[in-house]
Amino acid sequence: MVGDMAYFIRHVAGLVLESASFKTELIMTKIIQKYDRRYAIGKWIINQVMRLYHRAIWISGLEKIPKKTPVVYGPNHQNALIDALALIYSIPGQPVFLARADIFKKRFLAWLFRGIKMLPVYRIRDGIDNLDHNDEIFEQAKRVLVDRKILALFPEAVHNPLRRLLPLKKGIPRIVFLTEEAYDFKLGTVVIPVGIYYSDTDRFDETLHIQFGDPIPVADFRELFKINPQKAHLALRDAMAEGMRPLMIDIRDKEHYIMYECIRHLYNKPMRERLYVNGDSQPLRFKADKAIIDMVEKNTRDNPARLKMLNEKAVKYVELLSENGIEPRHFYPSVKQVIVPLRLFTSLLLLPFFLYGGLNHLFPILVGMIASKKIPDPQFISSVKFAVGFLITPLFYLLQFFIVQSIVHNWLISFAYLLTLPVAFILFKLCRRYMKTTLILKRSHRMRRKNPGQWEIVSQLTAEMKAILNEMQL
Repeated sequence: MVGDMAYFIRHVAGLVLESASFKTELIMTKIIQKYDRRYAIGKWIINQVMRLYHRAIWISGLEKIPKKTPVVYGPNHQNALIDALALIYSIPGQPVFLARADIFKKRFLAWLFRGIKMLPVYRIRDGIDNLDHNDEIFEQAKRVLVDRKILALFPEAVHNPLRRLLPLKKGIPRIVFLTEEAYDFKLGTVVIPVGIYYSDTDRFDETLHIQFGDPIPVADFRELFKINPQKAHLALRDAMAEGMRPLMIDIRDKEHYIMYECIRHLYNKPMRERLYVNGDSQPLRFKADKAIIDMVEKNTRDNPARLKMLNEKAVKYVELLSENGIEPRHFYPSVKQVIVPLRLFTSLLLLPFFLYGGLNHLFPILVGMIASKKIPDPQFISSVKFAVGFLITPLFYLLQFFIVQSIVHNWLISFAYLLTLPVAFILFKLCRRYMKTTLILKRSHRMRRKNPGQWEIVSQLTAEMKAILNEMQL
C-alpha cells in the first residue's frame, strides 16, 4: 500500500519531471489510454478532496452517456485545472485530456498535468515549428478512440472568467473525423457536450454543477464530410455549441452582462415560483437562471427602452451594494434583524471548533492564500488552492504528528491526534460557512442601519426591477 501511495503521488503529480524534450514526452504517452490501477487509487483520493473542497457537487445527465463506444467530452472552460478534475470526478474511467501547450511550459505544471493524462496541443502562438508536434498528438488521441477509451478537450481552447460560451475551435472535429474516416465511420464515436457551473470560480467551499448533454454521433456528419470536409467540421462545431449552451449560464449580451448577473440572483426565487418548482437545489436554481436569461432576451429584443431602463436600475443596484461591501448574490433584505445577534452568539459557541480546525491547518491555508495572490491569471486561483491543499496538507499532517509525538512520547495519543485532523478540517469548513453567512447578513443589516438612504434606494430598485420582470412573458 505504501508503494501504491508513493507511486500515486508521483503519478498524479506527473509521470516524469525530466521529460523536457517532445520525443521523451511521446514515448511516455504511448500507453496513456491504458487503465492504471494506481491512477484509479489516485482518482479516488482526489475525488474525496474534491468533496471536501466544494460545498456541494451536483451531476446531471450521466444516463445519456453511451457505454462501450468511443466518447469525446467537450466541456466549457472557466476554472483551469479544476474543470479537468470536475470531469474526472463525474465520470467513470480515466479520460485523456488535450490541453493548450503553453500551460506545460513550467516544469512542475507539466509534471502535474501529465500525471492526470493530459497531452499538449500547440498553437501558432507557441511557435510555428511546434505545430508539427500536433500530428503525433492527434495520432495519440486517435489511438485513444480506437481503443474505445475516453478523450476530453476544452473546445473553447482557453478558460473564460465570464459566464459565456466562447467561439469553439475545431480541435474536436479534426480528431473525430480523422479517426472515423480511417475506419469508414464505423467506430461509433460520439461527442458529449458538457456544462460546468461554479457559484464562484475563485473561492473555496462553493457549489459545483456538472451537466452532460445528448450525445452527438459523428457518423451523422458522414455524408457531409465526404462532400465537403470543411463544412462537416463547421457543422459539428456548431452542433457542439448548441449542445453546450443549455448546460451552462451563457450570457451572450456583453454590454449588459452586469445586468444579467444581477437579475439572475435577484429574481431566481420568483422565477422558481413562476415555473412551479419547489425547492432551492442547484439544478432548480440553474433552471430558473436559464429561464430568466431567456425571458429577458426575448422580451427586450424589440424593446430597447425596456432593456435600457432595466440595465440602468441593475447597474445602480450593484454599485450601491458594492459601496457597502455586498455582492448581489449575498444580499438578504428580508431577513429579520434578530437573526444576526442570534447567529453571532451561535458563532461564539462554534469558535473553539473553528479555531481547532483552523490552527491545525494554518500552514496549508496561508500557503494557499500567498500562492494564489502571486497568480497573474485569476482562473488559476482555485486550482492553486486545491493543489496546495492536496499536496501540502498530508505533509503538514505528518509534521504535526511527529511534533506531537516528540512532546508526548506516546504513539497512541499521537495517532489519535492525527486521526482528528481530517475531522477538524470538516468542522472548520462547516463553522467557517456558518460564520461567513453570519457576516454576510451582518453587512446587510449594517447597511440598513448606517446608510438608510441607500437602503431605501436599493429596496426601491429591487421592487422596480421585479415589477419589470413580472410583466415579461416566459
